Amino acid sequence: MASTPRASSRFSFKRFKSSSEKDLSHSFYLPDLDLYDRLFEELDQLQEQLEQLQQEKEIEIEQADKRDYQKRRPLYLERSNYIKDINLFWLKAFLGNPVISEYLLPPDQDVFKYMTDFFVEELYDDEEGILGFKVIFQFKENEYFSNNTLYKEFRNNPIEGDPPIVSQSIIQWKEGMDFTNINGKPPKKEQNGDEEEEEEESEEEEEEEEDVSFFNFFTAKNKDRELGERLIGEFWRDP
Repeated sequence: MASTPRASSRFSFKRFKSSSEKDLSHSFYLPDLDLYDRLFEELDQLQEQLEQLQQEKEIEIEQADKRDYQKRRPLYLERSNYIKDINLFWLKAFLGNPVISEYLLPPDQDVFKYMTDFFVEELYDDEEGILGFKVIFQFKENEYFSNNTLYKEFRNNPIEGDPPIVSQSIIQWKEGMDFTNINGKPPKKEQNGDEEEEEEESEEEEEEEEDVSFFNFFTAKNKDRELGERLIGEFWRDP
């Protein structure tokens, strides 16, 4: 996003001067107050110039990123047109990646046989710059779901430091074909007392050990931020 002034949060020599004067009021040292004022005024002006240069730098980087993407996008589209003629390309590409392949269960791999395209769209705004990314999967008609396109979108959060805002497709599973909630384990028995406490302590560990379908990537809980970052990054650039 475009840079905005952050004067209220940056270091202020004027505020430092004010607090210093309070400290000096209890001291026998009496500075030249006129000189003191001039020095802090000049320091504040220099700091404002530095802040301005930083903002200009951030804007230039965003504009360069946009120009770069505008050059790359037609090449990505041309690449996709070639890939569509290669049988099972995306299934083989996902399985060939040592990290991403870990997310694919056997049922996922069967669905990926129907994938015709995979694309990462960078989201831009002329005023705000980069807004985020949209990961797009396209499928031909298959026995699992009726969607031709599935997507997951990651938008920058306006609150600095907060995770991205995520939206995604709702998979229209055909009757009896939703395998994303199947983990092959028996239901947990109800417990109480110490056993219940132990169960709660180990809950996160057990969840990590369970096999989770790749298509859980399209759930509202967004447990797969790491997968999204991998898809958007190196895998998309060079599958």
